[in-house]
Amino acid sequence: MTPSKYYPVLLLLLIAGPCLAGPDFSSSTIAPRNPNPLSSDIVVFDLVLRNTGNEGGTPVFLEVDWGAAGFLADTEGLDSAEVDHDAGTLRHYLALPAGAEKRVSLHLFTFSEAKGDALSVRMRLADFNHNSEHWDQASITLEPRPVPVKMRIGSIGINDAALVLLLWMAATLLAWILFRWLLKAGPEGPRKAAALTFLWMMPIGFWLIFAAMAWKDWQILTRWTQTRGTIIGRHMEVTTNNNASQQAKRQGTDQNYSITLALRFGHQGKTVYGSGYDPDSFLQMGGRKQREKEIREWTVGATFPCWYYPDNPAELVVKRGFGGAYFFALLPLPFFLFGVRLLRKSRLESGG
Repeated sequence: MTPSKYYPVLLLLLIAGPCLAGPDFSSSTIAPRNPNPLSSDIVVFDLVLRNTGNEGGTPVFLEVDWGAAGFLADTEGLDSAEVDHDAGTLRHYLALPAGAEKRVSLHLFTFSEAKGDALSVRMRLADFNHNSEHWDQASITLEPRPVPVKMRIGSIGINDAALVLLLWMAATLLAWILFRWLLKAGPEGPRKAAALTFLWMMPIGFWLIFAAMAWKDWQILTRWTQTRGTIIGRHMEVTTNNNASQQAKRQGTDQNYSITLALRFGHQGKTVYGSGYDPDSFLQMGGRKQREKEIREWTVGATFPCWYYPDNPAELVVKRGFGGAYFFALLPLPFFLFGVRLLRKSRLESGG
Protein backbone atom coordinates (compact mmCIF):
# COMPACT_ATOMS: atom_id res chain seq x y z
CA MET A 1 0.00 0.00 0.00
CA THR A 2 1.27 3.44 -0.87
CA PRO A 3 2.18 5.47 2.20
CA SER A 4 -0.15 8.37 2.80
CA LYS A 5 2.69 10.85 2.73
CA TYR A 6 3.05 10.29 -1.05
CA TYR A 7 -0.59 11.09 -1.77
CA PRO A 8 0.00 14.84 -2.31
CA VAL A 9 2.85 14.10 -4.74
CA LEU A 10 0.76 11.62 -6.70
CA LEU A 11 -2.12 14.06 -6.78
CA LEU A 12 0.19 16.79 -8.08
CA LEU A 13 1.50 14.50 -10.82
CA LEU A 14 -2.01 13.55 -11.84
CA ILE A 15 -2.94 17.21 -12.18
CA ALA A 16 0.27 18.54 -13.74
CA GLY A 17 1.12 15.51 -15.88
CA PRO A 18 -1.22 16.34 -18.78
CA CYS A 19 -0.03 19.94 -18.68
CA LEU A 20 3.65 18.99 -18.85
CA ALA A 21 3.15 16.55 -21.71
CA GLY A 22 2.95 17.87 -25.24
CA PRO A 23 5.02 19.42 -28.03
CA ASP A 24 7.32 22.40 -27.46
CA PHE A 25 8.11 24.64 -30.46
CA SER A 26 9.80 27.46 -28.54
CA SER A 27 13.25 26.78 -30.01
CA SER A 28 12.03 27.18 -33.61
CA THR A 29 13.60 30.14 -35.40
CA ILE A 30 13.42 32.18 -38.58
CA ALA A 31 16.31 34.24 -39.97
CA PRO A 32 17.34 35.86 -43.29
CA ARG A 33 20.22 34.21 -45.08
CA ASN A 34 21.48 37.58 -46.35
CA PRO A 35 20.92 40.38 -43.81
CA ASN A 36 21.75 43.19 -46.31
CA PRO A 37 19.70 42.59 -49.46
CA LEU A 38 19.03 45.08 -52.24
CA SER A 39 15.72 45.78 -53.92
CA SER A 40 15.00 43.33 -56.76
CA ASP A 41 17.02 40.63 -54.96
CA ILE A 42 15.86 37.15 -54.06
CA VAL A 43 15.81 37.15 -50.26
CA VAL A 44 15.98 33.74 -48.58
CA PHE A 45 14.54 33.18 -45.11
CA ASP A 46 15.54 29.97 -43.33
CA LEU A 47 13.01 28.45 -40.96
CA VAL A 48 14.20 25.86 -38.43
CA LEU A 49 11.19 24.03 -37.00
CA ARG A 50 11.94 22.16 -33.76
CA ASN A 51 9.85 20.15 -31.34
CA THR A 52 11.70 19.78 -28.04
CA GLY A 53 8.63 18.51 -26.21
CA ASN A 54 7.85 14.97 -25.14
CA GLU A 55 5.03 14.44 -27.63
CA GLY A 56 4.77 14.86 -31.37
CA GLY A 57 2.55 17.35 -33.13
CA THR A 58 -0.68 15.80 -34.42
CA PRO A 59 -0.34 17.48 -36.90
CA VAL A 60 1.52 20.80 -36.66
CA PHE A 61 0.07 23.87 -38.36
CA LEU A 62 2.64 26.15 -40.02
CA GLU A 63 1.71 29.65 -41.13
CA VAL A 64 4.11 32.15 -42.69
CA ASP A 65 3.21 35.77 -43.48
CA TRP A 66 5.46 38.12 -45.50
CA GLY A 67 3.04 40.91 -46.43
CA ALA A 68 3.24 43.07 -49.55
CA ALA A 69 6.98 43.87 -49.73
CA GLY A 70 7.85 40.67 -51.59
CA PHE A 71 6.58 37.85 -53.76
CA LEU A 72 7.03 34.14 -53.13
CA ALA A 73 9.41 32.78 -55.77
CA ASP A 74 10.13 29.31 -54.38
CA THR A 75 10.12 27.13 -51.27
CA GLU A 76 12.41 24.36 -50.05
CA GLY A 77 11.50 21.66 -47.58
CA LEU A 78 7.74 21.67 -48.19
CA ASP A 79 6.13 19.17 -50.52
CA SER A 80 2.93 21.17 -50.88
CA ALA A 81 1.49 24.23 -49.24
CA GLU A 82 -1.53 26.48 -49.51
CA VAL A 83 -0.29 29.85 -50.76
CA ASP A 84 -2.30 33.06 -50.95
CA HIS A 85 -0.13 35.22 -53.19
CA ASP A 86 -2.32 38.31 -52.83
CA ALA A 87 -2.29 38.22 -49.03
CA GLY A 88 1.33 37.06 -48.84
CA THR A 89 0.68 34.01 -46.67
CA LEU A 90 1.60 30.31 -46.70
CA ARG A 91 -0.17 27.58 -44.70
CA HIS A 92 0.84 23.96 -44.33
CA TYR A 93 0.27 20.98 -42.02
CA LEU A 94 3.27 18.80 -41.26
CA ALA A 95 4.39 16.05 -38.91
CA LEU A 96 6.91 17.13 -36.28
CA PRO A 97 7.58 14.26 -33.82
CA ALA A 98 9.10 14.80 -30.40
CA GLY A 99 12.78 15.73 -30.72
CA ALA A 100 12.47 16.29 -34.49
CA GLU A 101 13.82 19.18 -36.52
CA LYS A 102 12.76 20.31 -39.98
CA ARG A 103 14.31 23.00 -42.15
CA VAL A 104 12.29 25.09 -44.57
CA SER A 105 13.47 27.92 -46.84
CA LEU A 106 11.37 30.68 -48.39
CA HIS A 107 12.68 32.53 -51.44
CA LEU A 108 11.06 35.97 -51.73
CA PHE A 109 11.52 38.28 -54.70
CA THR A 110 11.54 41.96 -53.75
CA PHE A 111 10.35 44.35 -56.44
CA SER A 112 12.36 47.44 -57.35
CA GLU A 113 9.82 49.90 -55.88
CA ALA A 114 10.32 48.34 -52.43
CA LYS A 115 13.64 50.12 -51.78
CA GLY A 116 13.76 51.42 -48.23
CA ASP A 117 10.85 49.22 -47.16
CA ALA A 118 11.06 46.67 -44.38
CA LEU A 119 10.50 43.06 -45.36
CA SER A 120 9.10 41.26 -42.33
CA VAL A 121 8.39 37.54 -42.29
CA ARG A 122 6.36 36.11 -39.43
CA MET A 123 6.12 32.42 -38.59
CA ARG A 124 3.55 30.59 -36.49
CA LEU A 125 3.70 26.95 -35.36
CA ALA A 126 0.66 25.52 -33.61
CA ASP A 127 -0.66 22.20 -32.33
CA PHE A 128 -4.34 22.82 -31.70
CA ASN A 129 -4.87 19.46 -29.96
CA HIS A 130 -2.36 20.37 -27.23
CA ASN A 131 -2.99 24.14 -27.24
CA SER A 132 0.67 24.70 -28.00
CA GLU A 133 1.96 27.39 -30.36
CA HIS A 134 5.03 29.50 -31.05
CA TRP A 135 5.56 32.77 -32.94
CA ASP A 136 8.75 34.18 -34.39
CA GLN A 137 9.58 37.04 -36.74
CA ALA A 138 12.52 38.35 -38.75
CA SER A 139 12.79 41.75 -40.46
CA ILE A 140 15.27 43.29 -42.87
CA THR A 141 15.46 46.63 -44.67
CA LEU A 142 15.74 46.58 -48.45
CA GLU A 143 18.54 48.88 -49.55
CA PRO A 144 18.21 50.69 -52.91
CA ARG A 145 20.20 49.26 -55.77
CA PRO A 146 23.10 51.57 -56.74
CA VAL A 147 22.37 53.83 -59.70
CA PRO A 148 24.94 53.60 -62.53
CA VAL A 149 27.37 56.53 -62.39
CA LYS A 150 27.88 58.50 -65.60
CA MET A 151 30.90 60.47 -64.43
CA ARG A 152 32.74 61.45 -61.27
CA ILE A 153 33.85 64.77 -59.86
CA GLY A 154 36.34 63.80 -57.21
CA SER A 155 34.60 61.33 -54.92
CA ILE A 156 31.10 62.40 -56.02
CA GLY A 157 29.36 60.15 -58.52
CA ILE A 158 26.96 61.73 -61.02
CA ASN A 159 24.25 59.70 -62.74
CA ASP A 160 22.30 60.59 -65.87
CA ALA A 161 19.58 62.55 -64.03
CA ALA A 162 22.11 64.59 -62.04
CA LEU A 163 24.12 65.31 -65.19
CA VAL A 164 21.03 66.61 -67.01
CA LEU A 165 20.17 68.78 -63.99
CA LEU A 166 23.68 70.27 -63.92
CA LEU A 167 23.55 71.00 -67.64
CA TRP A 168 20.14 72.65 -67.26
CA MET A 169 21.42 74.83 -64.41
CA ALA A 170 24.44 75.84 -66.50
CA ALA A 171 22.16 76.59 -69.46
CA THR A 172 19.95 78.72 -67.20
CA LEU A 173 22.93 80.83 -66.15
CA LEU A 174 24.06 81.22 -69.77
CA ALA A 175 20.51 82.16 -70.79
CA TRP A 176 20.42 84.94 -68.19
CA ILE A 177 23.78 86.26 -69.43
CA LEU A 178 22.58 86.11 -73.04
CA PHE A 179 19.29 87.89 -72.32
CA ARG A 180 21.13 90.51 -70.29
CA TRP A 181 23.43 91.15 -73.25
CA LEU A 182 20.60 91.20 -75.81
CA LEU A 183 18.60 93.73 -73.83
CA LYS A 184 21.62 96.04 -73.58
CA ALA A 185 21.80 98.45 -70.70
CA GLY A 186 18.90 100.09 -68.96
CA PRO A 187 17.08 100.11 -65.66
CA GLU A 188 14.66 97.38 -66.77
CA GLY A 189 17.38 95.15 -68.21
CA PRO A 190 18.12 92.91 -65.19
CA ARG A 191 14.44 92.47 -64.33
CA LYS A 192 13.45 91.58 -67.89
CA ALA A 193 16.44 89.25 -68.25
CA ALA A 194 15.38 87.37 -65.11
CA ALA A 195 11.78 87.16 -66.33
CA LEU A 196 12.85 85.89 -69.75
CA THR A 197 15.16 83.32 -68.18
CA PHE A 198 12.28 81.98 -66.11
CA LEU A 199 9.80 81.99 -69.01
CA TRP A 200 12.22 80.10 -71.25
CA MET A 201 14.10 77.76 -68.94
CA MET A 202 11.17 76.64 -66.78
CA PRO A 203 9.34 75.09 -69.77
CA ILE A 204 12.60 73.64 -71.11
CA GLY A 205 13.28 71.95 -67.76
CA PHE A 206 9.72 70.64 -67.75
CA TRP A 207 10.11 69.29 -71.29
CA LEU A 208 13.37 67.58 -70.40
CA ILE A 209 11.41 65.36 -68.00
CA PHE A 210 9.06 64.35 -70.80
CA ALA A 211 11.99 63.90 -73.17
CA ALA A 212 13.53 61.38 -70.76
CA MET A 213 10.16 59.67 -70.45
CA ALA A 214 9.77 59.50 -74.24
CA TRP A 215 13.32 58.16 -74.63
CA LYS A 216 12.55 55.32 -72.23
CA ASP A 217 9.27 54.55 -74.03
CA TRP A 218 11.18 54.44 -77.31
CA GLN A 219 13.79 52.15 -75.76
CA ILE A 220 11.04 49.80 -74.55
CA LEU A 221 9.60 49.65 -78.06
CA THR A 222 12.90 49.15 -79.88
CA ARG A 223 15.55 47.77 -77.51
CA TRP A 224 13.91 45.88 -74.66
CA THR A 225 13.75 42.11 -75.07
CA GLN A 226 10.40 40.41 -75.52
CA THR A 227 9.72 37.09 -73.80
CA ARG A 228 6.97 35.24 -71.97
CA GLY A 229 6.93 35.27 -68.20
CA THR A 230 4.98 33.46 -65.50
CA ILE A 231 3.30 35.68 -62.93
CA ILE A 232 4.39 34.82 -59.38
CA GLY A 233 2.63 37.69 -57.65
CA ARG A 234 0.64 40.88 -58.04
CA HIS A 235 0.30 43.95 -55.87
CA MET A 236 -1.77 47.13 -55.90
CA GLU A 237 -0.39 50.06 -53.94
CA VAL A 238 -2.77 52.72 -52.69
CA THR A 239 -1.44 56.25 -52.18
CA THR A 240 -3.48 59.17 -50.87
CA ASN A 241 -3.26 62.68 -52.32
CA ASN A 242 -3.17 64.91 -49.25
CA ASN A 243 -3.71 68.02 -51.40
CA ALA A 244 -6.99 66.76 -52.85
CA SER A 245 -10.16 68.79 -52.40
CA GLN A 246 -12.77 67.94 -49.81
CA GLN A 247 -15.16 66.88 -52.57
CA ALA A 248 -12.57 64.46 -53.96
CA LYS A 249 -12.05 63.01 -50.48
CA ARG A 250 -15.79 62.52 -50.02
CA GLN A 251 -16.05 60.81 -53.41
CA GLY A 252 -13.01 58.65 -52.73
CA THR A 253 -11.12 60.03 -55.74
CA ASP A 254 -8.22 61.37 -53.66
CA GLN A 255 -6.41 58.03 -53.91
CA ASN A 256 -4.17 56.63 -56.63
CA TYR A 257 -3.86 52.92 -57.36
CA SER A 258 -0.71 51.56 -58.99
CA ILE A 259 -0.27 47.93 -60.05
CA THR A 260 2.93 45.90 -59.87
CA LEU A 261 3.37 42.39 -61.27
CA ALA A 262 6.24 40.01 -60.52
CA LEU A 263 7.19 37.54 -63.24
CA ARG A 264 9.61 34.65 -63.67
CA PHE A 265 11.25 34.15 -67.07
CA GLY A 266 14.41 32.95 -68.76
CA HIS A 267 17.37 35.20 -69.56
CA GLN A 268 20.68 33.95 -70.99
CA GLY A 269 19.96 30.40 -69.87
CA LYS A 270 19.06 31.37 -66.30
CA THR A 271 15.79 31.81 -64.44
CA VAL A 272 15.39 35.45 -63.42
CA TYR A 273 12.68 37.56 -61.82
CA GLY A 274 11.42 41.01 -62.69
CA SER A 275 8.67 43.40 -61.69
CA GLY A 276 6.73 46.22 -63.28
CA TYR A 277 3.53 46.88 -65.15
CA ASP A 278 3.46 49.79 -67.59
CA PRO A 279 5.71 52.74 -68.57
CA ASP A 280 5.77 55.91 -66.51
CA SER A 281 3.95 57.78 -69.27
CA PHE A 282 0.81 55.68 -68.79
CA LEU A 283 -1.85 57.42 -66.71
CA GLN A 284 -3.32 55.45 -63.82
CA MET A 285 -7.00 55.89 -64.60
CA GLY A 286 -10.03 54.56 -62.77
CA GLY A 287 -11.12 54.08 -59.19
CA ARG A 288 -10.50 51.25 -56.80
CA LYS A 289 -13.11 48.87 -58.23
CA GLN A 290 -11.84 49.32 -61.77
CA ARG A 291 -8.22 48.80 -60.73
CA GLU A 292 -9.11 45.72 -58.67
CA LYS A 293 -10.92 44.29 -61.69
CA GLU A 294 -7.87 45.05 -63.83
CA ILE A 295 -5.40 43.35 -61.49
CA ARG A 296 -7.57 40.22 -61.26
CA GLU A 297 -7.09 39.73 -64.99
CA TRP A 298 -3.42 38.95 -64.33
CA THR A 299 -3.75 35.50 -62.78
CA VAL A 300 -0.89 34.17 -60.67
CA GLY A 301 0.63 31.16 -62.43
CA ALA A 302 -0.45 32.27 -65.91
CA THR A 303 2.03 33.15 -68.66
CA PHE A 304 1.94 36.49 -70.48
CA PRO A 305 4.17 38.39 -72.93
CA CYS A 306 6.48 40.91 -71.30
CA TRP A 307 9.42 43.15 -72.21
CA TYR A 308 12.48 43.53 -69.99
CA TYR A 309 15.54 45.76 -69.93
CA PRO A 310 18.49 43.62 -71.14
CA ASP A 311 20.99 45.33 -68.82
CA ASN A 312 18.70 44.87 -65.81
CA PRO A 313 16.15 42.06 -66.27
CA ALA A 314 14.52 42.95 -62.94
CA GLU A 315 12.90 45.91 -64.73
CA LEU A 316 10.05 44.95 -67.06
CA VAL A 317 6.65 45.95 -68.43
CA VAL A 318 3.66 43.99 -69.65
CA LYS A 319 2.26 47.01 -71.50
CA ARG A 320 4.19 49.36 -73.74
CA GLY A 321 3.72 52.42 -75.91
CA PHE A 322 3.47 56.18 -75.47
CA GLY A 323 1.01 57.02 -72.70
CA GLY A 324 -1.32 59.92 -72.12
CA ALA A 325 1.03 61.78 -69.76
CA TYR A 326 2.52 63.62 -72.74
CA PHE A 327 -0.57 65.83 -72.92
CA PHE A 328 0.72 67.53 -69.77
CA ALA A 329 3.79 68.61 -71.75
CA LEU A 330 1.58 71.31 -73.28
CA LEU A 331 1.07 73.05 -69.93
CA PRO A 332 4.22 75.25 -70.01
CA LEU A 333 3.79 76.12 -73.70
CA PRO A 334 1.94 79.44 -72.99
CA PHE A 335 4.82 80.53 -70.70
CA PHE A 336 7.35 79.78 -73.42
CA LEU A 337 5.37 81.60 -76.13
CA PHE A 338 4.90 84.57 -73.83
CA GLY A 339 8.67 84.57 -73.26
CA VAL A 340 9.29 84.63 -77.02
CA ARG A 341 6.90 87.54 -77.43
CA LEU A 342 8.45 89.40 -74.50
CA LEU A 343 11.93 88.95 -75.96
CA ARG A 344 10.88 90.34 -79.34
CA LYS A 345 9.14 93.29 -77.70
CA SER A 346 12.10 94.02 -75.44
CA ARG A 347 14.51 93.84 -78.36
CA LEU A 348 12.43 96.34 -80.32
CA GLU A 349 12.23 98.70 -77.35
CA SER A 350 15.99 98.52 -76.81
CA GLY A 351 16.66 99.11 -80.50
CA GLY A 352 18.13 95.62 -81.05
